[in-house]
Amino acid sequence: MSLTDQFADELRSPSLAGRVVGVVDGGDRLTVGIEQDDRLAVSFWSLELHTDRLRAAEVSRVKRVAQQITQRVTYLLEPLTECETDQLTCVVQLRSTQPERDGDARAYYEILVKSGGSIALTRYRKEPGALRRPVAAELTKAVLVRLAGDFLAALA
Repeated sequence: MSLTDQFADELRSPSLAGRVVGVVDGGDRLTVGIEQDDRLAVSFWSLELHTDRLRAAEVSRVKRVAQQITQRVTYLLEPLTECETDQLTCVVQLRSTQPERDGDARAYYEILVKSGGSIALTRYRKEPGALRRPVAAELTKAVLVRLAGDFLAALA
């Protein structure tokens, strides 16, 4: 059974609220911190893929994976684009091109692709005059599984 199939099965489990759901296949491990769930959707703090396939990767490889993610992940309400590349630490930061606006506040997705072997999505909210803070993202379970699959496919 593929990692995404295992992940989908775990998301069908009852009472996921407050749990970290994780699945492993070889050198790949998917985890998601669930805040709340219902039959069709979840609110979650982060989706992370830890993989041996990015361990000690050069910045060019990390950038290719990040570009694949921006090309594949077109179904979120906010398109993603490369925001910054740290050549020294081999980290590429992707962010929502058009953050969600709520009055003067902004909310956006951020994905970090790291040479150490991880891809992580977190949603942030930034109020005027305050530091950004992580907030729970809300997606259907089907979209969350698709997102996990696209993280894996970007590594190919």
